[in-house]
Amino acid sequence: MIRATKGFILLTGDVVTVKTTLINAIIRRWKDNSVIASVSDPQMEIIDFYNFLAHSFKMDRKFESKGDFLVKFSHLLFSIYRKNKKLVLIIDEAQRLNHELLEEIRHLSNIELQDTKLLSIILAGQNELNDILRQDINRAIRQRIAINYHLKPLTKNDAKDYLRHRLKIAGADRKIFKAAALPAIMSFSKGYPRLINSICDHSLLTGYVKGVKEIDAKIVKECSKELLLPREREQEPEPIFQRLANKAINKTKYDHKSTVAYALASVLLLLLLGYLLHSK
Repeated sequence: MIRATKGFILLTGDVVTVKTTLINAIIRRWKDNSVIASVSDPQMEIIDFYNFLAHSFKMDRKFESKGDFLVKFSHLLFSIYRKNKKLVLIIDEAQRLNHELLEEIRHLSNIELQDTKLLSIILAGQNELNDILRQDINRAIRQRIAINYHLKPLTKNDAKDYLRHRLKIAGADRKIFKAAALPAIMSFSKGYPRLINSICDHSLLTGYVKGVKEIDAKIVKECSKELLLPREREQEPEPIFQRLANKAINKTKYDHKSTVAYALASVLLLLLLGYLLHSK
């Protein structure tokens, strides 16, 4: 795909999709047939960007001007082409690119030999990168996108295969997660691999501490609550208050002598409600 493309490759996805993992896989797969530079933070000045590329492509010098860099970079491109290899530039977190730097990257792609592109460019970023490229000011680079792929969350079946693969790579030779644990994993992670990793790692550790051999839904749900931020745990205070109120009311039906206790409970409940409302 990289060697055959006639333009840019656009890879987008939500913040917890596996864009960086996919980029690392591309680097591992193509490192023998390509010379690859990966930029993880493209928010820099233009001359700094060019010097970063020079360092990544092992050009062994620092440049003071854009023109000087472009001359040497052109020589590098033709040299790599004669070796039947390809230069690959990967920009991660590309949604942080400003228009000026996007234009500089587009100009780099103009260095070609007849109809042969000498530089393959992958733009990987979060969903807002699509909005940036749809802006009229960026129409020139948008028109050069040859391949556009959007990473989506894993389906339940995909997550099951993903979990099985991860366990196999880790050396597991038996079933560890019960079937009922998968819906709980999906409920927490929404299919995002990074969150699947997080909840499963935490569940495995909890299972080890508890001394169990298989992870069930109960353990996953318990870990899900532990991984929530405090505000996320408090996002539904009304049902909690209602349960406490109902409990107090039902108790008075069977014990008429608890009037004082019920009044005190009501005051406490009102204080609790006031605390919850003001703590938002």
